[in-house]
Order: sequence, then C-alpha cells, then structure tokens
Amino acid sequence: MPNSALKRKLVKAITLGEWERPMPEVFHESESMRAAIHAHRPEWLIEHPDLRHWHELRADWQSGWWRRARTDSKAESARIDQLGGDDLRRAREAAHFFRKDAIDAKRTFGSVNVDDVPVVFEAPVFGWDGKPFEAWRADGITTWWREFVENDDSACSDWLGPWVDRRAIAEDRGSWHSFWTREVSMSELPFHWLRWALDYVQRTRRTTDGTPVDNQIGTYLAACDIFVSGDRALLDCIEKVRHGSPSALAKSQLVSAGSQGVAELFSAIRNLGAVTELS
Repeated sequence: MPNSALKRKLVKAITLGEWERPMPEVFHESESMRAAIHAHRPEWLIEHPDLRHWHELRADWQSGWWRRARTDSKAESARIDQLGGDDLRRAREAAHFFRKDAIDAKRTFGSVNVDDVPVVFEAPVFGWDGKPFEAWRADGITTWWREFVENDDSACSDWLGPWVDRRAIAEDRGSWHSFWTREVSMSELPFHWLRWALDYVQRTRRTTDGTPVDNQIGTYLAACDIFVSGDRALLDCIEKVRHGSPSALAKSQLVSAGSQGVAELFSAIRNLGAVTELS
C-alpha cells in the first residue's frame, strides 16, 4: 500500500487487542485431519508427540504475530513474503490454469454442481477398489500428500507434523488411497471440502490474482457467524456451495464500498449481538 499513513491506521485498527481472532485456516484444516486420522488410522499417529513447537506456534498466532504486525508491519510483511511468497505465486498461476481448463471444458457458473463430481484414477492404483469417487477426495489425496507427506516445511507440517508420522503414511500408500477414496467423510473434513468446493466453483468465474486469497479466506465460513464482503462474485460462489456443505456456513452479507461499507459492517455486528442476546 503506497499510502504509508493510511496503512498505519489500518494496521492499528486490525491489530487492536479487543478483536477475537480465529486461528489460521490451515490450523482448522489440520485439526480436523488429525481427528480423522485418529478415527480411521490411529497407527499413523505418533505415540509420544513432542508438542513444544506446536504450542509455541499456536501462542504466536494468538498474540505474538499481531504485536509484530502492529509495531513493525514492514519487516513482518517482508518475512511473510520470504516464507510464503512462492506459495502465493504458485497458487495464482494454478488459479489461472484451472480457469482456462474450465473454459475448455465448457463448465459455467450456472451449470457447475459440487454435489456430484465423480472421478477415477487413470490406471489401477493400490488401495483403490476401481469405482468412481468424489472429486473432493481426489483433491485430498494429492493436496495433503504434497503439502504434508512430501513437505516437512509447509504450514500443514507445522500443525500436523508433531502429531502424525509422515513416514508411516509414505510406507502405506495403499492405505492412504483407501482412507481418502472410501473411508473418511465430508463431515469429518468440512474445511477441506469447503476449500475444494469454493475452488471448483471459482474456476467458472473471472480469475484474478486475488482468487486464491479469496479461497483461503472462504475457509472461515465454517468457523464464524457472518461473512462480510464487498465482492459480489465471491459471495455468489459461497451461495453456490452452501447447499452442499457438510457443515453450517456463516451468513454472507454484501456491503458497499468506502465508508458506507464500514457503517454496514458495524451494523451487521450490532445486529449479530442482538440476536445472540435474544437466543
């Protein structure tokens, strides 16, 4: 943001201590994944996990990171870009690739449906029964393998690595395929399903560099009461996936641009408080 004075004001507002902040979306995804592994593959869990780093990281996200952003946002921004800049660039490239793929396949926003998207492996795979399975499962097979099993330096590894033995999974790939294609359910992995569903629908709309960021933010729909945005296209995508979601999603609300949008945001918060008191 080129206007440094405005940036300082915004950062101070965002980092006020009065706000209650959710944990990063990957934390919620990893926690649900850990619960699913505990239910279906307890042998993949580490018997005596060393949780020191896990607790330090959680504490940092709850307070320390916000203090650094408030007191030295420029340095913290540089650290974020160094640690995750390449991931964001790859996500933007992938978003543009998948948009082209949707156009080539003639998938449109009006026709896309997240309820029934069957897929199969192109060749027989150990642990797969040969029958079609849902596309969100296929996404889980590749995404979690890439981001967790093969990558010990990812955010998934930070949150899941202390609990789950990635070597045990790597040596049991057939079981990994069975876990994903048949055993784990949407309701056990609501954050993963939501991330996949939003991405699948977003491919049918105009893609920008902000598309993968919207997808990341959208994960919070399963963890909050209202979701406020000035982006009508994003809210349209949210409504498209709502009926298929395995968990309740936040109410979405479109707000105006500029100062009017700020007034509408705080009005929505006040109304939410009134509803909470009545209930």
